[in-house]
Amino acid sequence: MELTAYRGLVDQRKNCKKCQNYGLCDDLGLSHSNGNLYQVETALRGHFSIDSLGLWNPANNSNPLTASVIIIGQDFSNVGYFKNVNRLSQIDQMELENNTNKKLLSYIELSGIKINEIYFTNAILCIKGGSMNAPIKKAWINNCSNHFLKPLIIEHLVNLKSIIALGKVASDAIRAISNFSEENRFSLLAGNPYNIIVGDKQLKFYPMFHTGNLGAVNASKAKKKPEDLWKSINSILE
Repeated sequence: MELTAYRGLVDQRKNCKKCQNYGLCDDLGLSHSNGNLYQVETALRGHFSIDSLGLWNPANNSNPLTASVIIIGQDFSNVGYFKNVNRLSQIDQMELENNTNKKLLSYIELSGIKINEIYFTNAILCIKGGSMNAPIKKAWINNCSNHFLKPLIIEHLVNLKSIIALGKVASDAIRAISNFSEENRFSLLAGNPYNIIVGDKQLKFYPMFHTGNLGAVNASKAKKKPEDLWKSINSILE
């Protein structure tokens, strides 16, 4: 029954048009410019459909609905990433070779969290046009978090205890669906644990620096070491 309900949420994602007024395009057309957004299956050029809420799964685990921890990234690459992709195994291999993902997995090991206890997802489930660092619209964050992240957390991850958000966009997604109201700059919030409520669930929330190059730069500017921040999660979980 739980899996059937989750598949219903996945189907809603595949048919979602909530961002039509904010750049969502029905087909790739001739331009993949900044400001455009595409469904996953559209970005994949119809080669295949995925039966999960999103594409991102750096550990290539089963994204168990029994997970006690959810890790939320920003979004999944851009349309150009899929130019020569025609099967899912290609994406899996590219993700395993991705340095940002490798760094995240090394941090997860420091945290003591077991990989099979984690559900991975993104704040934005559709795929951007334009460059990898094309801007994220606030409306995308609000729509995606309220229509997908919130029900995922409340209704489907029944054993969830902790949320880890990688970067400001992912943290803003949690802000949009919870009572989290801290107003400090993200660099000051990062690495600190917070008690939040999403729906009727009381959860531990950890905003963390993104594990890409920009996140490393931001952590350095804030005089914070990501390794130490992830180790601190270990001590809190204990």
